[in-house]
Amino acid sequence: MVPPEQRLRSLNIELPPAPKPAGLYLPATQVGNMLHLSGQGPRDSKGHFLTGKLGDGLEINDGYRAASNTALQLLAVVKEVVGDLSCIDSVVKIVGMVHATEDFKDHASVLNGCSELLVNILGERGYHSRSVMGVSLLAFGMILQIDAVFALKASRL
Repeated sequence: MVPPEQRLRSLNIELPPAPKPAGLYLPATQVGNMLHLSGQGPRDSKGHFLTGKLGDGLEINDGYRAASNTALQLLAVVKEVVGDLSCIDSVVKIVGMVHATEDFKDHASVLNGCSELLVNILGERGYHSRSVMGVSLLAFGMILQIDAVFALKASRL
């Protein structure tokens, strides 16, 4: 199996710096071999949140790209907390909240951006369960927010 960092390089993807918390919370909490990540949102190269609302100026592809971007934010947090991505045994679950109009119906297609990137980087270990919902507003006007649970390899505990 190709190590995740090598897979990132082969895809010409560079992880962004791990985002700092926007409030009084930890970016991740480890309990046993489970790493629970706080919600992350898509950011530009300067670390500013990407904002907008699906169905109101933003289309499915915009949301998909934002979800892919957010997957990179999540992986950056894992790397900062545990040292390298090879310690990931599996992605257990992701939960996505999509900032969308009331009539927008393609939340699952948007969240595929995160799911597909995790599988592309982590292979079989990237498959996960997930939930997705549409919301009328997110902090800072973010396009979406995703939180995740990762299982770590026992050898890394």
